[in-house]
Parts: sequence; structure tokens; C-alpha cells
Amino acid sequence: MPDNNRGRPWSETDVYELRGRLEIGSEVDDIAEFLCRDVEEVRLKARQYGLYLNPTASSRQIIICGHAIDTADILAHLIRGSASTPVEISLGKPLADITPVEGRTIVTHDTRDLFLLKPLFRQLTEPARETRIILIMRDPRDLLLLRNQEAGGEFAQGYDHTLHVSDSGVVTFSDSGILHTQTVLEANAARYGSQALVVRHEDLEQRPDWVQSALARFTGLDFVKPFAALLENDARWATTVKTQPVLELEDVERIVRQFRLAPALFDILERWKYTSTGDRRWYDELARSAPAAFDDTPGTIIGFYTAGTRYEHEAARLTNSIRRLGLALELVAIEPQGDWRATVRRKPGLLLDLRKRLRGPLLYVDVDAVVHRDPWPYLRGYRGDVAVSGHKGDAIVSGTLLLNDTLETTHFIEAWISATERSPEAPGISACLEMVVLAHRLGSGSFRIQYLPTAMCRVFDRHYNPPVEPIIEHLQASRERFADSGDADHQANLARRRQRVAELDGLFAAEPPMLTAATVEWPGRIAEESWMTSDLSIDAEVKNDRL
Repeated sequence: MPDNNRGRPWSETDVYELRGRLEIGSEVDDIAEFLCRDVEEVRLKARQYGLYLNPTASSRQIIICGHAIDTADILAHLIRGSASTPVEISLGKPLADITPVEGRTIVTHDTRDLFLLKPLFRQLTEPARETRIILIMRDPRDLLLLRNQEAGGEFAQGYDHTLHVSDSGVVTFSDSGILHTQTVLEANAARYGSQALVVRHEDLEQRPDWVQSALARFTGLDFVKPFAALLENDARWATTVKTQPVLELEDVERIVRQFRLAPALFDILERWKYTSTGDRRWYDELARSAPAAFDDTPGTIIGFYTAGTRYEHEAARLTNSIRRLGLALELVAIEPQGDWRATVRRKPGLLLDLRKRLRGPLLYVDVDAVVHRDPWPYLRGYRGDVAVSGHKGDAIVSGTLLLNDTLETTHFIEAWISATERSPEAPGISACLEMVVLAHRLGSGSFRIQYLPTAMCRVFDRHYNPPVEPIIEHLQASRERFADSGDADHQANLARRRQRVAELDGLFAAEPPMLTAATVEWPGRIAEESWMTSDLSIDAEVKNDRL
């Protein structure tokens, strides 16, 4: 191919010809030949000017990612079923390991790839790889109502987090939620320019032929079967993806509360033309039918500690952090049991006593924690019996538990006690709790279990990406057991704890604690402002000790 202009400066005429050839859909090889330039040189100049390059048929890679919905999977199969040339769908393979295949188009549709695009930017934009990125968008109101059948049919995602189901079956509310996912989606759309295309789920639903035409121009693929016909025969599209027109009361309450706690959701609706700017009549109508969505009445925070031990100081810190929020607290002091394992195994029995004695929702918090913000505006959105916390991909933990005022909640705690009695050698009380939760997912127990966000049980020195703004912060007092250990890792963990404790003691020590071996109670009041001030995000790495 002649390339006698290779390396020469580009004139205005050259750029004009490049634009013109791209507008009529010329292949990159043909453009390079016409301009007497090298193919890679043409690609680089097109990207420099943000121009769309029509990929050659021999080396396409299409990445479909975005919000965690079935649309990505269905769209991948639509592309394969409609294209006139071979299309391969690749699953379970890291993006970094996928390379172009001569004569084929490779499509991936793992929604998590959205968060991998930035570190792979150079690889995805190298001249040898013709990559197209399809970013799936959907109305946040619909996203809030999607349910995860692997997690007992609970709501799959919120503004702050998305349910994560590990390979071992542990469910945690720890993946990136709607707000952070949308931020990354829009950043990638801007970063990749002509290589990225945002496809709204609603457009695929309401005008599939228009979407198909746009994708044909964007990918360079020739589609021979209409998307609309293929969708009519896709059972998943009809049953799990299409927008449901009828809302149950719980659905309405959820939408109203989530938008109330995270007003940035309104901005997404307006920015992507789901609603007109400033038009919130739809919200006002829903709000009038869901007064419970505005009920932030606080319940009681509960806990226990061993009298005459270092945990009295932990209890004092927790008490002061809750006192400054004006929330109700009930702490129970117990006598030392001789062994810390025996002490923690008393937890479910103490919780059962408190649940039977007190009215209203209870939030159990380990005593070696502090409460930074009023959790009740968020927690009042839970209609189940129990909500548990956990570390992503790792385990259910018992450091923070929501215990609603229902008969089924007592049944849950009784099941936890039974699991503890049956498993005296279990590594910890959280392990017994996890047994109950996993058994429930397999059909044991009539109680409804839901999942708390990472912010309700944030370990002070865990690594979260992006950072999690804590509502409840756990300080891992169990590390003090290793004060005399010569192990370097133990000493490093302990040093980090003591540094953080010193910071918090300075913050929460304005008033002396009032602790005795009896129960400590503080009268509660409704907070004047919501605790929500920023987006809550994913729990990325789990490397430290469990609660």
C-alpha cells in the first residue's frame, strides 16, 4: 500500500478529507490508501480529533458494560444473533486477556468491566485493537426495584451499593451502587469519545430498530435480522427485563426514600432525559401515597460489654458518640466469662433478651465502635425482620445487626442460638450467624433477612475502593490481645488501631461517660437533618481480621 505521505505533517485539507471519508463510512484501510499514509497513522489522527473510525471486519472487540442488569447479556445475544459475520461471546475471561481474533468479533458483557476500563485504557486504544464500548444506561427508578433471586428476591441495588453474591454463597451489600456506577459510566463515555456509545435500556425496549441502526453505524457490523423479532422470542426479556407498570406499596416507599436520601438521583433522571428539568410531579405523586417513606423515627441502639475490663473504655467512647447524636442507647454490662470466646458466644442470648424486652427497631453495634451519623433515616427503609452486615466476598459479620420488632426476629435469634450450641468449635459467633443466613437462603426459617451497606459496619483500616464514608466505624478491640505478640503483622494492626482510637477519643471525650454495671440508656430524638451527605461505595479489598 503506498504510504509516501507517512510521517508528514497533516494539512487542513488532509484532515478535511479524513473527516469526509469517515462520514461516508469508509474503512480505515481505504482511508489510509487514499491519503497515502500508514494505517496506524490514520487511526491516531482520527482519535486525536475525536473522529469515529469504522472498524475493519477482521478484528473487532465489543465490550458491553454498565449498570448490573440483564440488558447487557440480552444485547450481546442480539448482536450475535443478528450479525451477518461470526460473533463470539466471551465470558469469565479478564479483559486484559482478550485479544483480537482474525475474522471474528468478540463480545464481552460482564457489567463489572465498567470499572476495569480506566486501567486498561492504553491497551484498549492501541492501534492494533479495534475496540467498541457499549455502556448500558437505565432509569434509576427501575434499577431500584430490580431484585436478586440468589439473595432471596431482595432488592438488588440502591443508590449506595449493589448486592454481591460470592462463589461460596455469601451475600453482602457491598458492590458499587447506582450513583457511583453512573459516575464511572459517564466518565468512561467522555474518556473514550467515539469508541463509546451509551445505550438506554428504555430505547432498546421501545424502539429496538433505532438502537439496531445506531449499533450498526457504531460497530461497523452488518445486521441481517431485526432486533425486534429476536426480542419477541427471548423469554428473559419478557419476564425479567421489561419495566413493570404496577408498583407495590413497598416499591413506592423504596423509590421515595432512596431519592430523598440521595437527591443526585434526580440529576441523573434530568441529565439523561427521563424527566424534564425541574419536573418532580411524578415524585410528589408517589410521595403522597407513601407517608412511611418519610418516617425516620429512631429506634434504639443496643450493645453489651464486660465490666471491669478495657471494654469499659470502648463502651464510654461508643456512648459519647451516640449521645452527641441524641439517639437512644441501651448498653448491658456483663461479668467477665473468663475467656473472650465464651463472652462473645453470649451475644445472641443477650440480643434475644433485649428484643423481647424493648419495643421498636433495635440496632445492635459491637461496643468497640463509634456512630458518626444518625443511621435511622436509612434503616427505616428496611421492611424485613433482620438485616445483617458483611465483608465483600468474605463473610457475614455480627458487628452491626438490625433487629426489627417482629415475632420472626425472635425466631431468627433463636436459630442463631441453636447454631451456636450445635457448633461449640465454630471459629466465632459470626460463623454461627453465617450458618443461619445461608440455611435461610436454602429454605430454612420463615424470617426475612436483608443486608446492610458497608457504611453501617466499616472497619476503620480496611481498604475500600472508592472510600466509604462510615455511618458506624468498628475499631477492632480484639487486636489488643496481641499486645505482647512478637508477630510484625499483629503489631502493625495494633499500632493502626491505637492511632485511630487516639483520634476518636479526642473527638468523643467532650463529656465524661456514665457507665456502671447496669444498663445505660439515653433518650432519643428525631435528627433534624439526614445523615446522608455523600455517595457510599464498594468494599474492594478484604485483608484484615473479621468482626
